[in-house]
Amino acid sequence: MLRVLVAFVCIDYITGVIAGARGIIKKIPLPIISSKRVMLVKKSLECPVPLVEDLIPLGRSNRPGGVMATKYVTIHDTGNPSTGANARAHASYLKGDDAAKAPVSWHFTVDDQGAVQHLPLNEHGWHAGDGHGPGNMTSMAIEICENVDGDRSKAEANAAKLVAWLLVTFGLDAANVVPHKHWGDKQCPHILLGRWDQWLEEISSIKGSYDRLNKWNPEAELVLMARDGLVDSEHPHAEKVTWGEFATVINRLRHVRPR
Repeated sequence: MLRVLVAFVCIDYITGVIAGARGIIKKIPLPIISSKRVMLVKKSLECPVPLVEDLIPLGRSNRPGGVMATKYVTIHDTGNPSTGANARAHASYLKGDDAAKAPVSWHFTVDDQGAVQHLPLNEHGWHAGDGHGPGNMTSMAIEICENVDGDRSKAEANAAKLVAWLLVTFGLDAANVVPHKHWGDKQCPHILLGRWDQWLEEISSIKGSYDRLNKWNPEAELVLMARDGLVDSEHPHAEKVTWGEFATVINRLRHVRPR
C-alpha cells in the first residue's frame, strides 16, 4: 500500500513539474492522495460562470448543517418575476428572517450575470418539499432567476454550464439532473418543464466538452514525456516500470527548466 501511495505522490510531482515547465499547470488533472481513496482532481475545470460565495450564516434554521452525499441536482425556478429579483437579491432573502422562519434554502441562485452560492456543497438544504426525503437529503438545489429586468435565456445558459460543471465535479450524469417536480407535485421549474429534455441535452453537450478537456490520457502523457526527454522511447501505457526506470525519470526531472 505504501508503494502505491508513494507512486501516486511522485506522479503528482512529475506531472506538475512537466506541466510547469510547459507553463500549463492548470490544464492537466493531477492525482492527489485522499484519506479514503486515490482520486483525480480536475484542477483545470474551474467554475465556468462568475461565482460569488455568500453563505447563509451558521446557526440559522434554514442552514441545518446536515452532511449530504450528493446524488442529484434539483432545478427550480424562483417564481419571482419582480424587478431586481436577481441572484444577489435572493442571497439577501436567504439570510433574512422570512427564509429562516419558512425554513427554506438552496445551494445556488443563477441569473444572467452568474451564480451566487448559499450553502456548502456537502450540506443539505430545505428546497424540495419532501422533509427528510431524498430531495432535500441527497440533492443539490439550483434556483434560476426570472426577474423581468434580467435576460432569462442567459440565466438558463449560465445554469446549464453550472450544472454541467457540478456533474463533472461530483461524477454524476445528466440523468441525475431532475426538476423540482420530481420530488412532488409542484410544477417547478415552471418555465423549463415544457422543454426539459431539450435543456438536458444542452447540459449533456456541455458536460461532454468538459469531460474531453479533463480526460486523463496516459498515451498523450507518455508522448509529452518523450518530447521533454524524460523517457528514451515509446512505451505502452500499461507497461510496468522498474524502480531503475522510475529513478531515471526523477533524476532527469532535476534538470527540467521552464520554457
